[in-house]
This record gives sequence, structure tokens and C-alpha cells, in this order.
Amino acid sequence: MRFCHNKLVKFAVNYSPPAVRLSRQGQIRVDLFKCPAWRDLVQEIAGELPIYVHFPLRVGGGTGHLVDTEKNQFADLDFMEALRVQSQTPFLNVHLAVTAGDCPGLAFDALDAAACERVASQLLRDLEPAVERWGADRIVLENIYDHGGQYYYAAFVPEVIQRVIETSGCGLLLDVSHARLGARCLGLEARSYLQSLPLSRLKEIHVTGIQLFDERWMDRLQKAGLLTPRLRESAGRLMDHLPMTPADWEFFEWVAGCLRDRLWPIPELVAFEYGGLGSWWEALTEDSVLLAQIPRFRSLLAVD
Repeated sequence: MRFCHNKLVKFAVNYSPPAVRLSRQGQIRVDLFKCPAWRDLVQEIAGELPIYVHFPLRVGGGTGHLVDTEKNQFADLDFMEALRVQSQTPFLNVHLAVTAGDCPGLAFDALDAAACERVASQLLRDLEPAVERWGADRIVLENIYDHGGQYYYAAFVPEVIQRVIETSGCGLLLDVSHARLGARCLGLEARSYLQSLPLSRLKEIHVTGIQLFDERWMDRLQKAGLLTPRLRESAGRLMDHLPMTPADWEFFEWVAGCLRDRLWPIPELVAFEYGGLGSWWEALTEDSVLLAQIPRFRSLLAVD
């Protein structure tokens, strides 16, 4: 698991039954399984499999609290710390996600200076308890994008992300797919957008394929009895967390080149966020994708 110039980097994939099975059979090689913050799961597999936890935490409401997005309530920081310690997860990840209703009176696509100031201030206010508890060097902040008017665009603006990271002292969790989609929301070219993020603080990278949620995907969910009216509303939208396409590989080859040429700092790990747990993701997870795409990631990252 060495990258170029002897810098260690780990390669992770989302925890899923197919990924675990293929790993145990020796058909794929991963350094870590990226797991949800589910206590029973972590207790079951900690010590048996190499894992780390990805926490469902967000800031942006301006309340001075982190939000647990799975429970839709203020986060139990003691619970998060217990999971972090048990799983030996090095960083506490937090999503920079200002959701609909967090900024009354502000249009979700407002990008003027006042909107950016308001959003940045709310993000920083909510980060304070996490920084106080864990220290900025143990926190990584993840960029996001908009899902049909659910998030305020100002949180995607590179200058806002830069200010939040520089002021808080936290690291950057660069989600490449989120950045490409966030750039699209802002009408910016994707590579230029990535280059304008605070890459000097890069600690972790996530990557997935981006595809249209079209009839092909809806048919698969329909056959599994999982297609809901809400999912039907997503038809025709771009969705991440899917298999890599030729366009996705071309983009990630550029990212890998930036790392290889030391234009960016080498992160602690790179995660392929394909597959997962729950009936919806399990219906979309295929052995063939894992078998074909994981070796290609490892080759591009030179971890073999």
C-alpha cells in the first residue's frame, strides 16, 4: 500500500457483503472497509476486519451543534467518540452542508458576499464544539453538492470552504464526485474548481462514478421492490456512488496524476464509495464492478 516516493496511502472501499466476501476469497485487495456509524456493526467486525467509520455529521444550521443526519437530531458526541476509538478511526469527518431552512429568507442559490458570509459563519459556529473536543487536527471537512434544492450553494463556494478550513484549522476531505457536481451547480469548470479548494489541507479523498439515474437503475430497484415515489422524482438527475464510467476514470486519472506529481499533498487514504449496506445499495452492488474497478484504482494509486 505504498504510493510514489514511499508515502504511505491506504485504499478503502465501502463496506458491503459482496466486498467482504470477495476480500475473504482473495479476489480483491483493500486496506480498509469504510463503514457507517452503526454501533452493532462496528462491535461485530472491529478487530476482525480492517475498518474505519464515516460519521453522519454535518454543520451549517448555525445552532452551535453538530447534527446527526441519520437521526436528524443534535449529535451525541460521546457516542461518536466511542465508535471512533473502537474502530481506531483517525479522523472525525464532518459534512459542510447548509440545508433548506437553515438560512430563512436566503435563496438557496444565493452567491453574493452577504450569503457567503452568513453561510461561512454558521458553518464555523457549529464546528466549535467538535474542534474544542477533538482538536482541529483530528477533524476533516467534506465538501458536498446540491440534491435538487436541498442545500445552499454558498457552502460549495471555494472561498467559503477555504475560509472555514483556514479559520477552524481542520483538514479537507475531498469528495471528487461531490466537487464535480458542486462545480456544475456553480457553473464552473470541474478541474479549476478542484484546484481552487484548500488542497494544502488534504487528508482524505472519496471517489465514485457519476451517472444519470435513468430507467436502467429504476428498473433494477423496481425488480427488487425498492422503487419509491421519492426515488422516481430523482429520475433524470445525476447521481454519485455508482460504478465508474470512462468519463469518471479520465477525471480520476487526472487526480491521481496530481498526487503522483506531488502537485497536491498525499492523503492518508483514498476511498471508493461504491456499494454499501441496506436494501437499496445492496440491490445496486455487483461483484463484477468490484472485481474490475478495485484493481484499476490500486494501479492508478500505485498501491500494489
